[in-house]
Amino acid sequence: MDQHEKFQSKVTKDSLGSDGPAAQNLSSSTHELRDANVKNLWLIGGGLFGAVLIVLALLAGLFAFYTHHTTAPDTKASTFIAPDNTAPGPHIQSDPHEDLLKLRASEDSVLTSYGWVDKNTGIARVPISVAMKMIVKKGLPVRNQQEESKVKE
Repeated sequence: MDQHEKFQSKVTKDSLGSDGPAAQNLSSSTHELRDANVKNLWLIGGGLFGAVLIVLALLAGLFAFYTHHTTAPDTKASTFIAPDNTAPGPHIQSDPHEDLLKLRASEDSVLTSYGWVDKNTGIARVPISVAMKMIVKKGLPVRNQQEESKVKE
């Protein structure tokens, strides 16, 4: 008995537990004895091919449906309500740098010019440089002791 046959007999005895007819068949062959069922393979392949054909037919029908039921690109879609073309705020600035320059110019004109805050009550604004000179000249207002005690209470 050569080494291959000893290995085969040891494997068959270990795996099957005996030296029965199945073990003898297994030890005499070195490959699988059964073939694949060709009929089942053809049925599975045909089923898959048929499924692919059905899906392709459905997709072709869907494509034809959408091709015939689309509007021309230049026509507007009809809606029940006229669309409002203005976007809700805040609106995006087209030129933020220019907007900032305009804001700073308007703030500078308020800070460097005379004008009315409330004409009816006689409240006016003065340029900031004039206001600083007035404070240096007159000083800051000081509270009385009575006013401070009322504020603390």
